[in-house]
Amino acid sequence: MDLEKFVKKFQHYFDLYELEEIARETGFVKRIPRKIDPMNFFISLLLSIFCGKNTYSNNAKKIASLIGDTVSKQAVFKRTKEETVEWLKGILTLAILKISEIKQREIFNIDIFRNFNRVILNDSTNISVPAKLYNIFGGSKNQTNKTTATLKIQGYFNILKENFCHFDITPYNKNDQKAAHDIFDVAQPFDLIIRDLGYFSSQVFKKIIENSIFFISRLRLNTTIYLADGKTRLNLLRYLKQNKHLDYISLNIFVNNKFKVPVRLVATKLPKDVAEKRRIKEKKNPDRRRNISKANLELLGWGIYITNILPTVWDAKTVCEVYQLRWRIEIIFKSWKSFFQIAIVPKAKLERVECHIYFTLIAITLFHSLLYIKTMETAYLRTGQFISLLKFYNYFKEQVWNWTQIFTENNGLRNFIEQAVYYCTYEKRNKRKSYPQTLMALG
Repeated sequence: MDLEKFVKKFQHYFDLYELEEIARETGFVKRIPRKIDPMNFFISLLLSIFCGKNTYSNNAKKIASLIGDTVSKQAVFKRTKEETVEWLKGILTLAILKISEIKQREIFNIDIFRNFNRVILNDSTNISVPAKLYNIFGGSKNQTNKTTATLKIQGYFNILKENFCHFDITPYNKNDQKAAHDIFDVAQPFDLIIRDLGYFSSQVFKKIIENSIFFISRLRLNTTIYLADGKTRLNLLRYLKQNKHLDYISLNIFVNNKFKVPVRLVATKLPKDVAEKRRIKEKKNPDRRRNISKANLELLGWGIYITNILPTVWDAKTVCEVYQLRWRIEIIFKSWKSFFQIAIVPKAKLERVECHIYFTLIAITLFHSLLYIKTMETAYLRTGQFISLLKFYNYFKEQVWNWTQIFTENNGLRNFIEQAVYYCTYEKRNKRKSYPQTLMALG
């Protein structure tokens, strides 16, 4: 392995000064390190994602290879502390900033998004951590009545640039409903936010509208709905049945009895097989506190959304189709666990666990935005085809034995991209569109 070449490639995106400056600001480095400097420590963490297990011993060996000297696992243990976590948080912030500043070709030049600065998908994924961290990352009790510990990662993904613009690490007991308000730490005027039902909050919708931000959300069943006069209650099921001859329905309404939030309701009748799957899933819901009514079971036969996007900007069909892009972030979370192995958390102290999460998110940010997007761009320009995210990650994983050549030899990266273009494009589908096809079809 040509480590010198690898380090030079890495320093193209981060230089030693930046890492050391953040290290001093966070207290990770207080004096000139004798062996383990910030750059080598960080590279050893990244190497552990692709080569070997994430252990103190493995990290020590990788640092030793980088500096040409011996390093003990005890030394790595001592360097894994609260200041290290803050240092990695700073690097993650820097990585997100650097990626956002990269000028890249617009692969998905979608005209319908011209009214929005960013289109942000927000969702969360859960990661199990050692049970001894229950007081910090409280989880739930399993079938044997044993307590578990779980942390939650809130991800904010901008589909216009195909990059993450923010992450939040929270305890499991801060559910999506509680995290709904955190969108104001991320969203800016004229951003579009797309989230699922877990974030449904009339109070948040009201504030989103007041801040000139846009949103699309599914409608939560049992939500109180009023007609445009703000006084007359709407029987939604009856209204939908009366208009079932329409392919798409659009209506100005108010939601919530207390806040009276003015929104636009958009609905479309779902295919019978899709509706039936939704009903079966709802009936199997383990939460026994929910007793779904016959009317709500009927409503599951409709795709029902609320938004503050005006009909003059998007018709009802476009609103429904754009919401379907939300599942993109779920596919990304799947790749985190299958390829980056973010869910394989060390059974160690809190700081070690947090370090694992943060440096994996840094690797994800760099890998997705630099390598995947570059390959996607090359594939589209040469063949007019798109690269499957999961296929690409799996192909890279298969090439682990060769990955040092990919990043160190002169034509290594170029050759890898050429091969990925050949092996990782989407297969042709007659019925179901791929994510890029869905985007391109929107025009």
